Amino acid sequence: MRLLVMADDFTGAMDTGVQFSKKGIRTFVSTCTQLEFDQVEQDVQVLVIDTESRHISPGEAYEIVHRLALKARECGIQHVYKKIDSTFRGNVGQELKAVMDAWEGMPFMCVPAYPKTGRTTIDSVQFVDGIPLHQTIYSKDLLNPITTGYIPEILMRQPGIGAVPATAEGRLITGLEDRNTIYIFDGQSNGDLINTGKILSSRKKLSLTAGCAGFAEYLPEFIDLEKCGAGLEQVKAENILVVSGSINRDSIKQTLYGEMSGFESIVLTSEQKNAPGYMETIRGKELAAGIAGMIKRAGKVIVKTVNRREEVDEAGDPVKIAGSLGALTRLVLDCGTKCVLVVFGGDTAIHIMEAVECSGLLPVEEIVPGVAVSHAVCKYGKIILVSKAGGFGEEDVLLKIQDYLKGKV
Repeated sequence: MRLLVMADDFTGAMDTGVQFSKKGIRTFVSTCTQLEFDQVEQDVQVLVIDTESRHISPGEAYEIVHRLALKARECGIQHVYKKIDSTFRGNVGQELKAVMDAWEGMPFMCVPAYPKTGRTTIDSVQFVDGIPLHQTIYSKDLLNPITTGYIPEILMRQPGIGAVPATAEGRLITGLEDRNTIYIFDGQSNGDLINTGKILSSRKKLSLTAGCAGFAEYLPEFIDLEKCGAGLEQVKAENILVVSGSINRDSIKQTLYGEMSGFESIVLTSEQKNAPGYMETIRGKELAAGIAGMIKRAGKVIVKTVNRREEVDEAGDPVKIAGSLGALTRLVLDCGTKCVLVVFGGDTAIHIMEAVECSGLLPVEEIVPGVAVSHAVCKYGKIILVSKAGGFGEEDVLLKIQDYLKGKV
């Protein structure tokens, strides 16, 4: 094993891990932060761990990431990639500091741009579709509101963090040598990311890197990773169950577009979403059986928690809702339903994986940027999972997923 990737949520782990598997590099994704590295199959080159640390306290996030980074160093893993959210939600600063501390102050190279999804970095300010981060919808995120787009300021709001720009107008403006420092690289295009990779490779600065799936896609060009042909198979399936716990504006538009394109849908009531133990009641089991019947009859069904952006403030507790969606999905599969799971939102995805007792995932391919397909090993054997972060994808993303699964691409 040559590379450890740590992501703070499930969809981030998947859309980063698939960047390696789609190039034939054996990759394994785990949701277990207590995983013993020597138990991972020897041909695995890239281990991805979902630390589920975005919504916990900074101290707890630090401890989890620090322990894993120490273990990686002790096991002789030569490279760590800290996957961060492209809109800087979560405990980004503390998690980067945790890795640096484990590696005795070695500086971090942070490349947060993901041009394929509209995330760019200019003068160390993060942009989404050309708009500064703090002026986008992410400024009103319920759990992680963003008040500035200037990345060093975002990171240094957490104690003990040092962060500085590394580039300006496409040029390197620092020596990259200061210990305990996070260097921020600009990026407006895929070419910029490749150029950054060349700079870091020539200066032997690829031991500790950070970013989202954007820069991860190009890491195999600069890190010696063996290819074995994994992840190149075409996944095909007919029936589709879409479970959307995301309240992102883009996800809401995508599910509505799916409905207009032939997907049947059901919007959960407040009681179904929020009442403790509802899914274990007779009514909960009847709901699951009804959805299973819809899938058998229509072939493609959407289960969602909101229908319009205006309903978001009344949606309820996001954690309770994600747990309800996990329990509901398990009950649908318990009915013997054969389908692909398409999941919008990292919190929803991890609760579903817990509910189906997933022991690990094998990424297969990237359908479109930010949308990964994988095999999930669980109590039902292997099931096909398509995962998407809430803010990723075009309006017609469900049709693109459907075409992929039917072998039309």
